[in-house]
Amino acid sequence: PFRALDSITKTVMHEYLLGVYQLTRKTIFFITHDLEEAIFLADRVLIMTTRPGRIKTTIEVDIPRPRDFRVLTSDHFMKLKERAVAEVREETLKAFAAGERELA
Repeated sequence: PFRALDSITKTVMHEYLLGVYQLTRKTIFFITHDLEEAIFLADRVLIMTTRPGRIKTTIEVDIPRPRDFRVLTSDHFMKLKERAVAEVREETLKAFAAGERELA
């Protein structure tokens, strides 16, 4: 839902959403391809496999709440992002390999 926003406005909207969560404590189910967004907003990030789509990995985001934009540059955030990128990259390579076989 935040794809069309510039990075600063997007971060402000993320912080607003985190504030709504802090006030309501209601479950928010958020689907995104943006790994930084997922880690910043979530307590748990689910990485899906390529076809058929199944849950491959669950990354527990143990960054304390409340969160603000400073989290985005923390060492721990970067480690979580590195893990998520590696998991998604592995699935992307599988998808490319499967596509090459289908074209042959």
